[in-house]
Amino acid sequence: MLIDNALKAFAVNNDATELVKLIPVLKRNGDDDLQTALLLMKLFESSYPDAQAELGDCYSSGWGLIEDEQKALSLYQSAASSGNTTSKFFLGWYYYEREEYLQAIDNFAYCLAHSNDLDDKRLEDSYVCIGDAYSKISEPKITTAIENLAIAVDRYHNSFACRRLAALYSETNTPYFNAEKTIKYYELGASYGDDVSAHRIGMAYLYGDDDLKITSNGRKALSVLQPFEDSDNVDILADLGALYQFGDEDNGVARDPDKARLYYERAYAQIPDPYVASNLGYMYVCLGDFVNAEKMLLVADQADYCGYSDFLGRIYNEGSTGVRDVNKAEYYYGRAYQEKQFNNIFTCDEYA
Repeated sequence: MLIDNALKAFAVNNDATELVKLIPVLKRNGDDDLQTALLLMKLFESSYPDAQAELGDCYSSGWGLIEDEQKALSLYQSAASSGNTTSKFFLGWYYYEREEYLQAIDNFAYCLAHSNDLDDKRLEDSYVCIGDAYSKISEPKITTAIENLAIAVDRYHNSFACRRLAALYSETNTPYFNAEKTIKYYELGASYGDDVSAHRIGMAYLYGDDDLKITSNGRKALSVLQPFEDSDNVDILADLGALYQFGDEDNGVARDPDKARLYYERAYAQIPDPYVASNLGYMYVCLGDFVNAEKMLLVADQADYCGYSDFLGRIYNEGSTGVRDVNKAEYYYGRAYQEKQFNNIFTCDEYA
């Protein structure tokens, strides 16, 4: 319906303004409207700066065209020469992604000064990016950063802006440190779907955080982390593994070695991280799967992460995989002793 009305206006008045306004809408619809959007951009790029800027975005992202950053930049700059706000937005993104923050700020500031020219999504992104950029320039302007990020949160519920605000307020030994606001924005970011925010506040609840005056609370950690358990976020999966590995009986979270193992396995399948391998190896030991335990603990050991080297010593000393090797047992017991990791918090019997 929208495109029909825009076509009628163009047919009657030879005015493509409404057609050009539809380009970002068509782009967001994805492949279904790809050819229509590209046709409009190419038809009107020479006479409508917005169309030129949108075409530059397609070259930048490789959306329907062969990716060409120089072509994109040329189109942005050409459109921007006439004061076009859409091109300024894309230039802001161009410089922001390359960490050229001062140039990003200049372009996003223009966008905010001409906010009526942008749709809500691009206006939201402008507040987020300029706020983040102000916090990352060589002489950061934290107050200005906070002001812009707060607008992105209050008006648009932007989860990344929540994360950045929390990170700024969490900086101890600065005038901006604020424990309450750190917690508030990480929790808010998690509620808006940001897995990184969930991981950061989840870690604080899982292990406690003196700076934030948080005591360890497994139930709170679980409430933050569990909504993301189906994600592929390695940190979240490892957090959940640790939660069930150690449990928190006082706050209603029982130890569950099978759940811990499953979360660690999923985390390791994403990224073969030695920390995860070490904990997964420990869970295999506790569950009596010594073949897989040896495999994972060796992965951790080879990366010099020997938090559970004493369990490798036990495996070789007791011949748990079918072959006893006293020399290897002595070596790994020695590793554990040197790293002061001998006799971990729980023996397998205590854990079970």
